[in-house]
Amino acid sequence: MQRGTYRLIKMQALDKNFNQIWYWESTQEDKKYSGQSGHGLLTADVDKDGKDELVMGAAVIDDNGKGLWTLGMGHPDVAYVADIDPDNPGLVVSRAPSSSIRPARPEKSPQFCNSRGEDAYNFGSVAVGDVPGRVRRGTQDQHSGAVTTFELWFALQRDPAPAARALAGTAYAGAHRYPKAVEQLSLAIEQANQPQENWYRQLLAVHYQSRRYTAAAELLQRMILLFPERKDYWLQLSGVYAETGNQTQSVAVLELAYLQGVLTEERDLLNLAQHYLYTGLAHKAGQLLERSLRDGTVTATRENWALLVDAWLHARETDRALGAVERALESVAHADLHLRHAQLLADKEDWSEVVRATELALAGDALTRRGTAHLLAGVAHFHLQHPREARSCFERAREFDRSRHQAEQWLQHLATSQLYAGSHSPQRLSP
Repeated sequence: MQRGTYRLIKMQALDKNFNQIWYWESTQEDKKYSGQSGHGLLTADVDKDGKDELVMGAAVIDDNGKGLWTLGMGHPDVAYVADIDPDNPGLVVSRAPSSSIRPARPEKSPQFCNSRGEDAYNFGSVAVGDVPGRVRRGTQDQHSGAVTTFELWFALQRDPAPAARALAGTAYAGAHRYPKAVEQLSLAIEQANQPQENWYRQLLAVHYQSRRYTAAAELLQRMILLFPERKDYWLQLSGVYAETGNQTQSVAVLELAYLQGVLTEERDLLNLAQHYLYTGLAHKAGQLLERSLRDGTVTATRENWALLVDAWLHARETDRALGAVERALESVAHADLHLRHAQLLADKEDWSEVVRATELALAGDALTRRGTAHLLAGVAHFHLQHPREARSCFERAREFDRSRHQAEQWLQHLATSQLYAGSHSPQRLSP
């Protein structure tokens, strides 16, 4: 943790249990460390001892909480650390001071120093613009200063290292100069023997920010080939296809990820099942959910069982839907599931079982469509030639807004059928 930028600077290192490891103040050092901090800390193994140091901007604190070196040149707004010079291996600290650049003040120009704090490059009296107030105006101006620094560096170095191009691409992206960001990040990736994964991610972010979804999809395909175990890349590619209206490709990517063993979490499996349903692949949704509920990768909740039943119904597999709801009731005896059971039994015209299922549904306090259950029970009693019970059920169904209209129609139909009951044989009628 760090406090202070322009004058006194304090740091504290804590372990994972928030116990203090060391404490440091800029005033405890002999040399000038006060006022040398930027607007954030960077970490890098500056002295190559296998442990990261803290780079404040114009000074470095060793991993043991002691000052390693300081430039003593004041607070910088922008600082980066990277191995950017192929002719001089090792880390370089790049910084842009927080002052207007004037010819009379060459020491205030953008500077590069090596990992020992020695001045490696200095562009002298080069006007790079007014830096004060950039932080108040936001990070875009801050990145603009970094862009200027890199452009000056690239003007002197004909063949910058891939890491330098990647950092420049990040700065361009922060300044909203997306075409240049794409150019530099793409060059970094192409020129490096082993590009860092983070460079791909940064380039992908630039494509998103500039709404270049086709380019994002092409890059994600490449990233999946390089990092096939990264689930988020599969999900992002599916999302890009969905964003561009290509639902078939979107679900195909998810399906391939599932077959590759990348999608194993419950939420991912449910998401795939819902994509199947949305794109008309209800049978695949039913197979996936049934398999996942059986092996326990999807929890046997009322909602998940209901999703399985819906999948089989959309696939026109009524018997499998009925079997699913009956298995669901063995573990989750919810009133809504009893009502769904009754509806499926009604499709098979098993009226006695419909009566029993609706009674079980109405006995539960959690039933969400009570009027529908009364209505369905009345229909079952009507077909079983129980006019008194049917009338009672329809009258109860009439008390609910959602079922009132149908209940009144059935009551009229019931009165008509009883009026002619003496001259006509009973028959199954619909309202």
